[in-house]
Amino acid sequence: MSHMLTIFNDTINGPWKTSGLDVQYKLDHRGVLTFQCTASTGDWIQNFRFWRKAYKNMDTVWYGHTGFLDLYHSVRDELTPMYKYGLVTRIQGFSQGAALAQLAIEDYFFQTGKPIESAYCFGCPHPFAYVPGKLKPYFTEAFSKTYIYNTKGDIVSMVPPWYHTYGAITILPTGTWYPSAKAHYFDVYRAGLAQC
Repeated sequence: MSHMLTIFNDTINGPWKTSGLDVQYKLDHRGVLTFQCTASTGDWIQNFRFWRKAYKNMDTVWYGHTGFLDLYHSVRDELTPMYKYGLVTRIQGFSQGAALAQLAIEDYFFQTGKPIESAYCFGCPHPFAYVPGKLKPYFTEAFSKTYIYNTKGDIVSMVPPWYHTYGAITILPTGTWYPSAKAHYFDVYRAGLAQC
């Protein structure tokens, strides 16, 4: 089994801790923080919300997807002490979990002043609505060790349109030549990652 396939399988299997606005995450003994993909009606509702300012009292404002920000902020107080005390070494997730991982990666950098050791986002929707040019170096450094894996045609990795993800993107050879929900299935990702 390829290393990337092992990491992907870890992103879709619990046990999960539920907290905040029905956010499921886990932190294992290796320091790997994983966010669960969309798994409930509440998760779906959050997926279809729009954009807002990321934090109150920002010197330079950036905007993100409201649903993902609300979910992440609902567990942020639990997570930031883990970042500050060095308990988290890797951040990862699939689908909605990947969007939450993207927000956690930025927050980890904000809290510690250094990028996370490694981060993996699979089937990642776009959580960042607008980031001003003067913050581009900050985001580049924050996501310098982030790797995004999407299959061809995965419609989830294309939404919301005009929003962004950060990190090195690899398009897996599996999927469809047209936008499709089927390209987001676990088995399509497994087949593509097995080739890595």
